[in-house]
Amino acid sequence: MTDLIFKIDKYLYGRGFLQPQVRLLLRTQLLVALFCVVSTVLAPLIGLWVVYFALAALLMTYNFYSLAKFVHLIVYQRFSKTLLFSLLIRVYGRLIVTGLALYVLVSWCHASLPALCAGLATVALTIVAWGLTRRLEQNVKEA
Repeated sequence: MTDLIFKIDKYLYGRGFLQPQVRLLLRTQLLVALFCVVSTVLAPLIGLWVVYFALAALLMTYNFYSLAKFVHLIVYQRFSKTLLFSLLIRVYGRLIVTGLALYVLVSWCHASLPALCAGLATVALTIVAWGLTRRLEQNVKEA
């Protein structure tokens, strides 16, 4: 497991994520998504719920990764209208693609809505867990 964590960190660092906390957050979400994908092996036992959960988690992981990468790039740039326009195009473009993917999953594949909602919530739960961990670490350091 430590080797996998090291490889993911190396990959993220190579992609320009220099801040350790951003890498930690992305690494955690990537591990959650990887676990979801691996758990689809259990689909014959549990049903398609796991597959829809994994697809939604992968979709949100892609959105989160793309947004984190773009925000990481623009933080060090000077504000301009083209930067704002680029941000809006990227965010709304991903939003449209996400909406279309969810539409296809729900209407054509008859995906389980609770499974999709749970998969979509993985990023939010990862962020909450990361924030709580940071808060607890800060309290321990102060004590």
